[in-house]
Amino acid sequence: MQVVALAAIMVALTLAQEPLERSFVPLRAAGAITPAALAGYFLAAIMLRFLATRLGLRAMARSGRRADRWFRGAQLASLAADAWLVLGQALPLAGGFLRWTLEDLNLGHWPLVGKLAVLAPYLAAQVGAWVVQYPQWQTSRLRGVGLARPTWTRGEYIAYSLRHNVLFVLAPLSMVFLVGDGLVLAQNAGWFSETVLLILMPAAWIGVFAFSPALIVRLWRTRSLPPGPLRDQLEAACRRLGLRYRDILLWQTGGVLANAGVMGLAGPLRYILVSDALLECLPTEQVEAVFAHEAAHIVFRHIPYSLLFGLCATTGAVGLSVLAGWALGEDSPLVEVAALAALAGLFFAGFGYISRRFERQADVFGAWAVGSARPGDADERAVTTQGAAIFARALERVGELNGTAPYQYNWRHGSIASRVGYIIWLGSTGGTRRPIDRTVRGIKAALWLACGAGALVAAWMLWPV
Repeated sequence: MQVVALAAIMVALTLAQEPLERSFVPLRAAGAITPAALAGYFLAAIMLRFLATRLGLRAMARSGRRADRWFRGAQLASLAADAWLVLGQALPLAGGFLRWTLEDLNLGHWPLVGKLAVLAPYLAAQVGAWVVQYPQWQTSRLRGVGLARPTWTRGEYIAYSLRHNVLFVLAPLSMVFLVGDGLVLAQNAGWFSETVLLILMPAAWIGVFAFSPALIVRLWRTRSLPPGPLRDQLEAACRRLGLRYRDILLWQTGGVLANAGVMGLAGPLRYILVSDALLECLPTEQVEAVFAHEAAHIVFRHIPYSLLFGLCATTGAVGLSVLAGWALGEDSPLVEVAALAALAGLFFAGFGYISRRFERQADVFGAWAVGSARPGDADERAVTTQGAAIFARALERVGELNGTAPYQYNWRHGSIASRVGYIIWLGSTGGTRRPIDRTVRGIKAALWLACGAGALVAAWMLWPV
C-alpha cells in the first residue's frame, strides 16, 4: 500500500503542474462538473474495493483449488482498485478540482498547502476504501495462529493504515516540498541566485530523507527494545553482519502484527524494528531469522538500488514524454498522459521483478545466517538444512500470524509458498547464496548502465546548440 500511496501522490502532483493549460473543463462548466467528478472517483474506488473485499472473504471461506480461484479474482479486483485510486484522480483533478483549489481558493501560492489540497480526493477515497476493506482484514487476522489479543477496531485499523501506508510516504515528502517551496520563495525574493538554488535543492532533499527515519519511527509508535537476552543476541548479530544502527526498537502494534524492518540509509540514523507480536509468538531462533532477512536489505543496499531504479524509470518516462511531445505537439494534454503511462508501465513491470529478486536474496541470506555454516567452513556461503528449516518455519509463521494465505501472490514478494519451497530446496540440495547473489549483481549493473545512458541522453538534450 505504500507503493500505491507514493504513486498516487506523484500522479496527483504531476497533473497539478499546469492546471489552466491541462484542464479539460471550461470555467463556466466547472461548478457543475467538479462535484460529479469527485463523486464518481470516490464511488468507483469504494465499489472496486468492495468487490475485492467480497471476493477475498469468499476465498477465505473455502479451501483447495476453489479458494485459489477466488483469491485470484480478489487479487485482480484489488489491483483494479489500487490502479483506480492512482490513475482515477485524473477525473476530479481535470474536472475542475485543480482550478478550484489552486486558483479560486488561491492555495497554490502557499508553501506545501496547495500540494496537500491537491491530494484531498485521493486521501478521501483511500480512507473510504479502508472502511470497506476492514472486514476482510479482520477475518484474515482472526485466522492467524497464536494471537493472544483481539484485532483492532475499524478506527484503529484506519489510523494504523494512515500512519503506516500514507504518512510513511507523505511525511518525508511534505518536508521535502516545504523546504523546496521555501527555497524557491527565497530565490524569488533575491536572497540567492538560481545557480545556488540548484545546489541547495538536492542538498536539502538528501538531508530531509536522511533524517526522515527519526520521524517515521515516532509515527509508528515505537520504543527502545528493553535490555535482555534477545537484545543481546540481536546486537551480536548486527556485529557479526557488520550492520551499524542507532537503536533497536520495539514496534508496538497491540500484538496484532508480526513483522520486522530496518529503516535508514546511514548507520547513525538507522533503526531496527521488531514488532511485539513477532516477539510474543516466535521462538528466538526464528526472530533472528526474520531479523537477518531484514538486515540483508541493508547489507546488500537494496533500498538505494530501489531508489536508483526509480530514478531510471523516471528518466525513461521523461524521455518517452519528450518523444510524445515531438509526435503530438508539446501543448497536447496527451503528453502528460503518455508520461504517466510510461512511468506506470516501467514501474510495475520493472520494480516488481527487481523487488522479488531482492526479497529472494534476503530470504537466502536469512537462511544462511541462522544455519551452522560460518566463515572458515568448507563453503562459507552454503545454506544448511538447519538454517533453511528455521527460516522457512519463521516465514510460514509470520504468514499465519498476519493471516496471509500460503499461495496468495504478492507483487513485490511473491507467495510465501514459493519462497518457502525455494529455501527448503536450497537447503536440501546443498545450495549456496551464489546464484541469487550473481543475479542481483547483474540487476545492479544493469541499473547503473541505464542510469549512465539516461545521463548521456539528458546531457545531449540539454547541450546548447
